[in-house]
Amino acid sequence: MNLIVTLRSQEQYLRFQARGRWEYNDALTLAYQVKAAGLRTGQSHVLIDLREVHSSPLVEGKFLVWDRLRRVLPSDYKVAVLAPVELVDLQERQIPGAASVVLFANERAATLWLDGVTEAGRKNPPAVLRSEGQVAGKET
Repeated sequence: MNLIVTLRSQEQYLRFQARGRWEYNDALTLAYQVKAAGLRTGQSHVLIDLREVHSSPLVEGKFLVWDRLRRVLPSDYKVAVLAPVELVDLQERQIPGAASVVLFANERAATLWLDGVTEAGRKNPPAVLRSEGQVAGKET
């Protein structure tokens, strides 16, 4: 793994900040790091920031973040991913018992979703925000 991943345990969620060059198997390694940190801290809400990650010249296609997170993490995990939409795999396929993973374009929307609040101040975000494969909080 060529990524530099830092972890901060914040009050409501775990925050993973990744920087560097993304290579094959980095998504699986990151998913297991998230699971291990969640088990250590007892937290199941996670923010993963991939905005400072770039693709290795040897890697073709999108990062398999969705697939790996949803396969590794149990259903009680709620994961907000900050990343450019063109870099990650947005799969609509549901996996029974998998974590809820949503892509966000800005950090404010992601943290509000993790807290269970939408920007309008409502509890439980609308269906478009909750469903995997959607980009939520995209600024225009």
